[in-house]
Amino acid sequence: MPALRPATGSVLHLNRRSGRHFRAVLLGVVAGSCLWAARPAAAHPHVWIDADLSFVVRDGKVRALDIVWRFDEFFSAQMLLDFDRNRDGRLDAAELQALSRQTQASLGEYSFFTHIRHGERRQAVREVNGFRVEVEKGSVVYRFTVPLEEPADPRRSPLVVGLYDETYFVDIALDGKRGLRLDGERIPGCRIDHGERAEEPIYFGSVYPLLTRLSCNAV
Repeated sequence: MPALRPATGSVLHLNRRSGRHFRAVLLGVVAGSCLWAARPAAAHPHVWIDADLSFVVRDGKVRALDIVWRFDEFFSAQMLLDFDRNRDGRLDAAELQALSRQTQASLGEYSFFTHIRHGERRQAVREVNGFRVEVEKGSVVYRFTVPLEEPADPRRSPLVVGLYDETYFVDIALDGKRGLRLDGERIPGCRIDHGERAEEPIYFGSVYPLLTRLSCNAV
């Protein structure tokens, strides 16, 4: 499998994040139905997410992925405005539930922006566990768990995960140092690589998705 190109050395990746002045054309975006109305002319993302990714390990195999999304301040404000039905300046339990229900249904059509490959096997993500929406310091946060259809043994072949929107309407940034971890049992000799995969560009071949690869010493 070709090596990942480290994100820290990527000019393209740095340019994507340096444009984070949120020039805020949300194009009438409303959470839940919004994220997928990208047009070919939209040459840059309109929603930014900072993500965390955890590999959940039991019995020497990865059983699930725990994922956290933190939305940018402008899109968070838009969601808070749209779902604050009683206009009290916050989202109560019922409003959070409505946001969660609407968003989760829509994300399932887009594999929750989560792309998984173990060896030659790819997994489309249609459903997740424990999906919940929270508000932390003014930012909307999604938390969910992606169960693997088949447990993945990273000692036999690498487990590769990409968190990205193929239309590039949403930009998902994953911290290669702090936002990646193994949860649960330890597997000796494991390594997590995070970087761009130039062989599989998205958005008309102009953007390289960021992929995370977990590999461990062979059995």
